[in-house]
Amino acid sequence: MYLFASLRSFATHWRGCVMSRMTLDLRSLLLGWSVLFGVWGAWTYGFGVPEYVVASPGRVGVYLYENAGRVSMMAGFTASQALAGWIFGVVTGGAIGAMAYYFPLGRRLVLPPLLALQTTPIIALAPLISFWLGYGWWAKVAVAAVVSMLPVVLAMHAGLGDAKPTHIHTFELANASRGTIFWQVRVRSAWTSVLASLKVAVVFAVIGSIVSEFMGGNTGLGFLIMKAIYGSKGDILIAAVLCSALIGQLFLVLLERALIRWEDRFGAAVH
Repeated sequence: MYLFASLRSFATHWRGCVMSRMTLDLRSLLLGWSVLFGVWGAWTYGFGVPEYVVASPGRVGVYLYENAGRVSMMAGFTASQALAGWIFGVVTGGAIGAMAYYFPLGRRLVLPPLLALQTTPIIALAPLISFWLGYGWWAKVAVAAVVSMLPVVLAMHAGLGDAKPTHIHTFELANASRGTIFWQVRVRSAWTSVLASLKVAVVFAVIGSIVSEFMGGNTGLGFLIMKAIYGSKGDILIAAVLCSALIGQLFLVLLERALIRWEDRFGAAVH
């Protein structure tokens, strides 16, 4: 009875921690964009700011309408790079974090270079990776993966160590294997910190994808931003920046909704 009571208490605590992290939803996203457009419109129309200083929402909307296909293609290219880089960074970062926790030598060998990469500005790291891998799609995915990896590594490494000894001892009393303890206790204990790192990583992935497009290539929102800067096209610049922000926020919303679905579907198995 003590064993089942302990497991039930652990599951209740775990569900509460996870669900409390679901803070971003579609309504908050729409509200934030409404406030942004309201302030933007009041600034440009109410105070008479010249179009060459800050393009008005109407002018940006006309550009997006007339170039919807091209902008959609650019945004899709950037989003695909960010998504692929995020997936690779999360999988690799989780594996490295687990390895660093269980193997102290690996921690001393792997974490310092990763910290050095993370403290290196992306604008300096992207040309180096592009020099090695070229200016194609995979090079930009590599940049997104590198910059999104470290938060997951640190979260997994710290989270695995947060498992309570009483929970581990309870599973040991039930003759659970080391693999079972790892997945059922340590990974669950790491989930709260890993969940936050996934959100940080997806934002980093979008930033890395866009910055890598500054370095070369002829497509993507980063390329569109550079083209707008060199051509002094304020409407194109604002449109590209808005699309970049929208991609990052949509990724966050979809990530949280997917995690909720995962919780609802696999709750019995996971909790």
